Formats: sequence, structure tokens, C-alpha cells
Amino acid sequence: MTHKDRQIAQREAKLAQRSEVVAELLQEHVQLKKSLGNSNGVWVPHNTRDEIVDYVAQWSQRADIAAKQIGETA
Repeated sequence: MTHKDRQIAQREAKLAQRSEVVAELLQEHVQLKKSLGNSNGVWVPHNTRDEIVDYVAQWSQRADIAAKQIGETA
């Protein structure tokens, strides 16, 4: 296996893992949105805000996606 083949295999594996994590993220995102309701542009209790921040940070790290990108879909 050449160096290029190894790089391709590594990138394909990383992409497959990221796809699985994003699928999980979307499922949890839907559940979170249902539990919180519409929270765009409204004040929320500090503990709710902290839960959202923790949620975004956890998935940002796990999916290797910028927190800003996750926040934009929220």
C-alpha cells in the first residue's frame, strides 16, 4: 500500500466516523429542540443556557466541527 493509499484510507475512515457522529448529533439535536421549545431571541434560565453551551462544546469536540457551525443550526 502506497503512502497515498494510506492517506486516502485514513481520510475515508475519518469521514465515516464523522458521519456517524453527525447522525447522532442530529438525533440529539431534535430531542433537545423538542424539550426546549423555541428559544431563539428569548431569555432562558442560566442552567438551560449552560446545558446548551455544554451540549455544543461536547458535540463540537466529538464531531470535530466548529462550535459556531453547531450553534448556527440550533
